[in-house]
Amino acid sequence: MLTGSALMYTVNPETSAARIYAYTIIFGFMFGCIQQTGHAVAQAAHPLEKTFVTIGLINFAQIISVVCALSISNAVFLNPCQNGILNILPNMPFETIQQAISGSDSS
Repeated sequence: MLTGSALMYTVNPETSAARIYAYTIIFGFMFGCIQQTGHAVAQAAHPLEKTFVTIGLINFAQIISVVCALSISNAVFLNPCQNGILNILPNMPFETIQQAISGSDSS
């Protein structure tokens, strides 16, 4: 995962789409390997009759972690973006700014 992250760090506006796709594939492959490690460890560390409960707990935790990460990133990045645009365009309705940022059709 470190290799994929380091490669993604080198991306700039002149980077070709093929390189970005390759870096994304490398990052995704390594992330997938790391994501599955918890399942193997849980199966090895708990008795057979508890395997289903353990795997269910890991799956639940992985889904909740994605939800938390998206919520935090929304609060950190999207809210200041809305406020910054509102300061630049004070006469623009707030709903129009939200639609512009989210990429929805505002016509």
